[in-house]
Amino acid sequence: MEEKPGSPACDAVSGIDAHDLRADVPPRAQPVTDEERADAVASSIYHAWVKQIWEVLPPPEWPQAWVILPWRLLLHLLEDIDRTDPAFRVWTKGTNGDSTLWDDPDTAEVETRTEVLLGALSRALDLLKQKFGSADMSTWLWGKLHQVRLQHSIGFSYNLGPFPAPGGFWTVNNAAAGPWRGGYPGDFSVSLAPIERLVVLLDPAGIKSVDVLLGGQNGNPGNRSKYNQINPAIHYGDMIPKWINGETFEMRISRQAVAADNQRHVKYVPAGE
Repeated sequence: MEEKPGSPACDAVSGIDAHDLRADVPPRAQPVTDEERADAVASSIYHAWVKQIWEVLPPPEWPQAWVILPWRLLLHLLEDIDRTDPAFRVWTKGTNGDSTLWDDPDTAEVETRTEVLLGALSRALDLLKQKFGSADMSTWLWGKLHQVRLQHSIGFSYNLGPFPAPGGFWTVNNAAAGPWRGGYPGDFSVSLAPIERLVVLLDPAGIKSVDVLLGGQNGNPGNRSKYNQINPAIHYGDMIPKWINGETFEMRISRQAVAADNQRHVKYVPAGE
């Protein structure tokens, strides 16, 4: 993904090795560093800040479409206000140089962009103090808030999780805990994420592919004592650690590659034969 000049890509790391919270997840190949923990704290503050901004934007008189795409509105308010392109006109620019959309029409004062953003940041810090039960920012790791839970179609007893997860709404590693139709999850949990990451190279010399699933090949834990536990022996949830850590496995594409790496051969015979 090409970065916009001056705007580095958003990389929301969790700051937590899931193994530290769950024994059924193997340790990461690379331990969590101090830099990653610092970035994870920044991710928590950023997402909490954006949540507070959405509490006051968009203004009630705007079309419903902006409620569905509020980040587009925010980018418009922040980036377009000083555009001088004669083919582009900012109709909402006020006499103070800010967009009039920052102002709350229900108050006598005229709120500025700076007041709205700093007010949202202050409320975000208060929210995180409440969520983490501490004013120590070093404990505000994104993975403590941003967790993924796998809900089974049969019932809650088959669910897996929670697992601390990286990513966010604006990242390439999309794991939404942000604004969309229906609101913002109060606990910042993952509500929208790719269930499969599949990359295929159509090489004339032979197709190459890597893959990972959010889960495993088996949806049956097999044993009541194994509920909410990854069970690699039967491929129940065994790809979750790779999914969390951004890892993949080689996908066997050709018949020869599959036959050379198979674990067992199952033959189905019609009843009565």
